[in-house]
Amino acid sequence: MQTGRRIWIILAASAIAAVILSFVLIKNTDTGGDHTPELIGEISYPSLFYHYTGFDDDPEGTMKLIWKKTSVRLEGETAELKLRARIFPITLDDKTVTYSSSDESIATVDEYGNITALKPGNVKITATLVKSGHTETAELEVIRPVTGVVMKNSSMTINVSDSLHHMEADIYPEDATNKDVTWTSADTDVATVDENGTLRPMGVGMTEVTATTADGGFTAKCFVTVVNKVIDVDSITIQNKGSAKLGVGESMNMIVTVSPSNAKNKTVTWSSSDENVATISKTGRLKAVAEGKTTITVKSSNGKTDTMELTVDKASSESALNLYGKVTSDQEIPTDILGNTYIANGSSTSTATGGTTYTSYDITLSEIVDIQMGLSPAPKIWRGGGSVSATRAETLEYMDPSSYYTGAYKYQFLDLSHTNGVSAESLNSFLEGKGILEGMGQAFVDAANASGVSEVYLVAHACLETGNGTSTLANGVSVNGTTVYNMFGIGAYDDSALYSGSQRAYSEGWTSPEAAIKGGAEWISQWYINAESSRQNTLYKMLWNPETPGQHQYATDISWAVKQAINIEKIFAVFPEAVLSYDIPVYQGETAITIE
Repeated sequence: MQTGRRIWIILAASAIAAVILSFVLIKNTDTGGDHTPELIGEISYPSLFYHYTGFDDDPEGTMKLIWKKTSVRLEGETAELKLRARIFPITLDDKTVTYSSSDESIATVDEYGNITALKPGNVKITATLVKSGHTETAELEVIRPVTGVVMKNSSMTINVSDSLHHMEADIYPEDATNKDVTWTSADTDVATVDENGTLRPMGVGMTEVTATTADGGFTAKCFVTVVNKVIDVDSITIQNKGSAKLGVGESMNMIVTVSPSNAKNKTVTWSSSDENVATISKTGRLKAVAEGKTTITVKSSNGKTDTMELTVDKASSESALNLYGKVTSDQEIPTDILGNTYIANGSSTSTATGGTTYTSYDITLSEIVDIQMGLSPAPKIWRGGGSVSATRAETLEYMDPSSYYTGAYKYQFLDLSHTNGVSAESLNSFLEGKGILEGMGQAFVDAANASGVSEVYLVAHACLETGNGTSTLANGVSVNGTTVYNMFGIGAYDDSALYSGSQRAYSEGWTSPEAAIKGGAEWISQWYINAESSRQNTLYKMLWNPETPGQHQYATDISWAVKQAINIEKIFAVFPEAVLSYDIPVYQGETAITIE
């Protein structure tokens, strides 16, 4: 019997042979969440009473969903499940519920709560009780199961003296939700493989490297043979002999090609037959001292040589490198593998020639790591969910060119001062659907040719900085009544990206998307890729700046270049016609790596 908000309840309990009846008065004290009743009076035995769900709910009606979060696997093209709502109070006259999906491309829902999953992703299903307007939301994850895995290489042969190789596996289908794999090596005395697929040769022999998918347990194998073979240098060639005339006080970089490309030790030494006429550093930087003639010689570690006859005249603005342009005293002129020269004003004769340049540095790897460890802030690494100070061993690993140079990692040594021979039409095909960048292929080609920068790199950089052409900064910001654009995030500082980035665009006069692409390319060329003071024409050099270590470094994260290389590789994979050139650092006493 219910009187007002009081209930009389009769409890029956038994104790041994006797039956005791007790009357208890319970007062409903629920005020919105606390369902613990207050007892008034006496009871013979302690009893626990629960507030009935919905007992005091809104008389207009509330509801609860049978699940708040669940998942469904797309075994075929679609999958189906149902979401039901419990209505309170049960005596509500109108129990009509409507359903909606936050993303109908992932999953749809009909008027009865029947859900059809269409593609992988996360979606929210909202139920609304029409009478009261009360809503509840459930989260659904649509999973595309893995159906298989294939190794990119079913077999490979590596040298025992190599450092690291990156193993790669393709997961199918491409839109599979969980693409995690575990890596194992059947014989760790031959080669080990870590959780990232990084393979390290340990000894001569053969082992089986297996990739196993976390979803489904599918496997793929690669048979790895480790050999002990040393490939010697056959020949060595000075590429820029055409610039064999300098004025007193002028300088240039010497470029050399070592053959074959897979020779194990590409270290070279330079010398001048008359250092009173011209000197040359261990890294191949040539400087004219006095009028006269001298012979410049380069020598490989196994005795192969090439020479160049150099003539030094009186200092003249027109005498040095007259084939390529004016050079000022003590200015180091960056050149590519064929001797093409990048002038300080940004013009370039760079062409998509391909090839590898080996740049020697007059410092040991250990010494340059010591410089990094003494910097403030110190080198960082992402560990344990956050950025922490890197150890010396970790910094050495990422600075050593032989640690990460296979597969996608080789792109950290990609020479970004070369165009790649990719057409505007091909770029436009890639840029289709990428917001403000769509149709800008010719602008990127023109900017690349004018500034001596890879057109594919410019596209990759712009896509990254603009969120594939969707950012506000890329689509135009009004500054003092003028709409300006910034395609590369130049000057867009983290704490004020929109303001600082638009102010930089305004000061530079980037009043159209084309102007922003051209001007941004010039800035990248001037300050990094073709900088006069220290040419940082690869991701590796942007991070470590081996020519002037400890200065003008792009990031403190020691893995930045490797991470960016993986992203760059994905872009270049779209352009199989792209011609690639590499610039490999060689530290004193180290063996040069081979890019394949």
